[in-house]
Amino acid sequence: MAGDVTETEDAKLRGIASAGCEVLERVALDLPGLPARVDRASLAAALSPALEALRHLSRSSIDSAGHLDLLRAAAEALEQAQEALVAAEPSDHPARLAERVGEVRAAVVATLDPTLARILERHREMRQGRPGAGEGPAAGVSSAARAAGAGATGAGAAGAGAAWGPGSPALPVLASGAFQVSLGVPRLFTLERVALPGLLPVTRTVAGSRRQARGGAGDEGDEGDEGDEGDEGDEGDEGDEGDEGDEDGNGDADGAGDDAHAGDGEGGDAGATGGAARGAAAGGGGEARPGKSRGEEAESNDAWEPTLEQEIDATSRAEVELPREEAELHGLRRIAQDVIEEIGVLGLLVSPDELPVSWAPPVAWAIGVEGFEGRLLKDLDALVALGTPFGPKEQEAQLDVLQLLLAQTGDAMAPDPAREFARAFVLGCFAGEDTAREAVHSLRRSHPVTYEAQAAALARAPHPGLAPRLAGLCTEGSPGLLRVALEVLRRRREASLDVVAPLLAHPAPAVRAAAARCLAAIVPAGGPLRLLEAHAEVEEDEAALAATAESLVVLGSPAGLRVARQLLTESLTVAEGFPAATRADLLRLLGVAGERADRELLLRALEGSLEGAPDATPGAGYAGALGVHAARAIGWHGDATLVPALLAALDQSARSAVAAGQGSAVAGALHRITGLGLPPKDDQTRSVFAVEPPVDPAVWRRLWQQHQEKFAEPRRYRFGAPFSPAATLAEAEASDVSTVARRSVLLELAVLSRGASRLEPHDWVARQRAELGALAEQFRQAPAYPAGRWAGARAP
Repeated sequence: MAGDVTETEDAKLRGIASAGCEVLERVALDLPGLPARVDRASLAAALSPALEALRHLSRSSIDSAGHLDLLRAAAEALEQAQEALVAAEPSDHPARLAERVGEVRAAVVATLDPTLARILERHREMRQGRPGAGEGPAAGVSSAARAAGAGATGAGAAGAGAAWGPGSPALPVLASGAFQVSLGVPRLFTLERVALPGLLPVTRTVAGSRRQARGGAGDEGDEGDEGDEGDEGDEGDEGDEGDEGDEDGNGDADGAGDDAHAGDGEGGDAGATGGAARGAAAGGGGEARPGKSRGEEAESNDAWEPTLEQEIDATSRAEVELPREEAELHGLRRIAQDVIEEIGVLGLLVSPDELPVSWAPPVAWAIGVEGFEGRLLKDLDALVALGTPFGPKEQEAQLDVLQLLLAQTGDAMAPDPAREFARAFVLGCFAGEDTAREAVHSLRRSHPVTYEAQAAALARAPHPGLAPRLAGLCTEGSPGLLRVALEVLRRRREASLDVVAPLLAHPAPAVRAAAARCLAAIVPAGGPLRLLEAHAEVEEDEAALAATAESLVVLGSPAGLRVARQLLTESLTVAEGFPAATRADLLRLLGVAGERADRELLLRALEGSLEGAPDATPGAGYAGALGVHAARAIGWHGDATLVPALLAALDQSARSAVAAGQGSAVAGALHRITGLGLPPKDDQTRSVFAVEPPVDPAVWRRLWQQHQEKFAEPRRYRFGAPFSPAATLAEAEASDVSTVARRSVLLELAVLSRGASRLEPHDWVARQRAELGALAEQFRQAPAYPAGRWAGARAP
């Protein structure tokens, strides 16, 4: 009976989709009948996605993977097409194009709730062992249905994701889209599961051979592996001493030691547990294979242990011979493996300018990144759903998704930032002391090339137990680990003065710089401010001193600008050997937070680049010569009296090969001050903050001659108007501003709010929007900001 109902519903939806295709095709044919002033090409482009979505929907069914997502995409595309037609079609046009598209959209939307209700009902039947769909979870339930199950399990009072199983009340019929649990930010899930073993080793596949953590009382660091000298001293956590040599981020030179063979450092029983865990995850969803104990499982792998992929392939070939329960687990495991892999890839895309992804260009923070975040959160919800129990109560089965996660992410041939992101992020989204312990332990034992990926994951994860573990990491470990721990604590706003303050005296400059930045995020700010002011008097490393100056400026101390000016003057006097990234940071700081008098120092930097100053090697995400950073800083500074110098620099960039790369930066600075770089009104597809202004010197000279009287008063200007915090807020809220440009925007907000801003450029977009609203309210309640005042001229 259930199958008959489903077939009827599918036939009805396919009929609606087919009829909708015919309607949209007729609408497209009627477009030439619109008045000549209407842009018919843009309307045809708006109809195309809707028509394509309906064609796919006409071939889909409730059993198809992603069926519900496809249905919602069709409704959204139809809505956009209808809006485009409403805006363009005359109200008295006889063809009624917008109305016809609206009727199709209404018919599609009307099927959303019944479709979702049926998916939820089939999911409930499957988990109670009833033959509603006649298929196991491997084939009969789409990923959307599993996500719906995740929503049902996680939509409890506190959003903790308590397990739902047979015997629970029937699942409610949810409104369209309401089944997703992680909306904008991840939820912390509680799942009935077996606890992770203590200090589970991170296993690796190196140079084509599988390294194993063997059991046995006398097994200390795999001494039997000849030639593996880096592992012989790994007893317990002592093996982490090998990380001391990784301060430069390059890892062990010979590929040995903890970074190359991280799974060999625990020895003893922990090794046996790790081997059993891997076998369980690969072979049966958290349970040892039939006929073997966990100890026998580990011992049988001494000669050869297949990789996870090989085991899955072998199981796939014999799938027809598996008992029903094992076949279902195998199907769930394959889906979960794909979900874990996609979580890792999306982790590299949500922070493209932060991670080592050279092929990922800067993207708009609230357009491209938000879409990737949405997919990442859906994958997380789906993974939780895959780990919930299913089947009748007396034969209940469950896939151990965390054991599968550890096995899959520990099976890389080489250090893999994507896998490490997936490991850290998923562990940070499951409640329990064991998950927080394993996430930080994995960080300790991982290769330095994956540190940034794990930092991004841990900063975004909701687990409250991560902060104490990271604070403990700050008392030991290599400089690279200390730097990562401090950065994560800063971004989570969970650092404490007693943890961070001692690290201002650390011998590694990178650790001192990270500690200085971290202090600016600690509340109350009185103690950190005094520490930073004292530290600025004794710090000798340029990068650490620049970080100290920035934190002082953010907290409102005049000492910060004084230190920044002195350090920048030194960098311009002795250009050789001064870190290029530090010089760029200092220029940005004075441009964003300086006083009007700082124009002279910024002008000196710009003119020095035009005279052939050394072209420093870029670093830390910055690119280009000194002139690029100087021009950008002048744009943020906003003094219109520097426009002639920028025009001269634009002329120079057009004539000189040395300065050729400065053109776009100089044009951007001119536009940031004057707002004159907008394209014609009929071509304004971007906001004023994200346009690419012309680089032709003749165009800018003509524009400046026409408008320079508007900028006669000695004020700070931003996009043609006297500066105010509202201008910075507007740019921070603009959805098309790139993630790279927003770093300076958010630094300016931190300075204007004297450190009260909690905005992080790589935080969840939903959380950033909420913080922007709070900042807007704070600025409204503060005393009026004098229009055109420089940030550095405020009273202390």
